[in-house]
Amino acid sequence: MSEGGPAVGRPLALGPVRLRNRFVAAPMERNYCELDGTVTDRYTAYLARRARGGAALVFAEAAYVRADGKGRLRQLGADTDARVPGLARLASAVHDGGALLGVELNHGGRTAQSAVSGFQPVAPSPVPCLPAGGEPPREAPAAEVYELAAAYGEAARRCREAGVDVISIHGAHGYLVHQFLSPAFNLRTDEFADPSASSAWSSRRSASRPVPAWPWGCGCPRTRGSRAG
Repeated sequence: MSEGGPAVGRPLALGPVRLRNRFVAAPMERNYCELDGTVTDRYTAYLARRARGGAALVFAEAAYVRADGKGRLRQLGADTDARVPGLARLASAVHDGGALLGVELNHGGRTAQSAVSGFQPVAPSPVPCLPAGGEPPREAPAAEVYELAAAYGEAARRCREAGVDVISIHGAHGYLVHQFLSPAFNLRTDEFADPSASSAWSSRRSASRPVPAWPWGCGCPRTRGSRAG
């Protein structure tokens, strides 16, 4: 135990924001939102309880950045400006509990299924995800890859407008970003074939352009055959 008590109980500076302690409520799938991804009173109350419980940073469940990336029927959405008022209510409730609000941005890629999203899944390559249902995804053209990166940026902008404090890019667990990093799912031969290529990384950086100087991170696994960690 260090001087001043356990480190977990001490404040922590995270870029321009300050956590009251080092306890973080991780993003947990609840599916308490409306069918269009709008925040509900039930979900607001759920996260507010975590804030009142003492966590310094409370993350919402993964929020889809584009409609074709929706993976669950009542998943949280950040895909249109219509989601901003609900996200603002969520941020206000968490702030009232003394915590900061984080949102994890995600696109399901090949794991999304048309029975849920209403769209054919889009992915780096047409490799089906059998555990999710096995629907064949379409391969995103190069121009659309940049559009997908921009969708993350627009979702981040909406979160910032709503008062969200921290953003995380979901880059693991087999979702879209992870799919680009994995040689098992990325069979491309164009500029996005190598996940460490400068063009691929510049497209990911474009996700942060609408919200400069704002705390955000990307959780990515280390993938065999890739230099990306």
